[in-house]
Parts: sequence; C-alpha cells; structure tokens
Amino acid sequence: QNAFHFVATPRHNIPPPIGGVIWMGCDDQSLAVRFPAYTASSRIPETWMETAEQNRTVFKMRSSHWAFNLIANLAYTRWAEITPVVQQRIASTEAEFADKLKAMDAAAIGMLKRGQPALEVIEALTNFTVETGDGLIDECERVFLSLAQSNSAE
Repeated sequence: QNAFHFVATPRHNIPPPIGGVIWMGCDDQSLAVRFPAYTASSRIPETWMETAEQNRTVFKMRSSHWAFNLIANLAYTRWAEITPVVQQRIASTEAEFADKLKAMDAAAIGMLKRGQPALEVIEALTNFTVETGDGLIDECERVFLSLAQSNSAE
C-alpha cells in the first residue's frame, strides 16, 4: 500500500526554475493519474494537502486520497470491466497534462526571456501546479460519480 507516489523528472535542458517537475499520484499506482507539479512551486493544491480536516482517516470527497481510493475500490469490485476504462482515462489525461506542461514551459521561458522577475515566473508555475492538481481531483469526483451511477444502474 502507499499513500502517494512520485516520478521526478529533472530536465537539465530547461532553465531554472522551470526544469524540475514531479509527477504526483495518490493511492493505487495502477489506478491513479499522476499530474505534473513544478518543484519551484511555492504551494501545493488544496486537494493534495494532508490536514486535520483532510486526511486518510477523515473522509472528504475533494481530497486526492479519497478521490483515488474510491475509484480504486470501485475498480476492485469489477476489475475486468472497470480497470481498462480507468487506465485508458489515465493515459489520455496524462497525455493532456504533458501537452499542458509543454505550453506552460514555453510561457515561463518566454517570461524569463522578457526579463520578468523569477518570483513572477515561480508564481505562474505555482498557479499551474495548483490548478492542475485541484482540477484533477474535481475531474476524479465527476468520473467516480459517473462510474458509481452506471454501476448501480446494473
């Protein structure tokens, strides 16, 4: 079992503070989307925080742990039917994130070339990280509710 999993991608060909990216995932590695988070980010998505009000022992739907845990537990009940759908969605979502990451990289490099302060670039990277991470959990909630509704209709 694991709570979080990460894939670090240090990119030496991209200037600091843009180069470092960690792809963050939660719960079952085979049933979780990983999203790109810039290592220069000054804050993390609210949905990925562990707090007294949001953790693995306190249920909250808008939480990375519970979002992926619910999807995984649903998949475990009907592995052959549900897992291929979830894994296809993981692949397409991560491909979309890779495209968005390239676009953010280009925008941030452009900011540096125009002489914008590093703190402004870091804020843009942070906003990307927060919006991407929170948006992923919001989408997981929509997917889970859709899967749960179709599963209960059978």
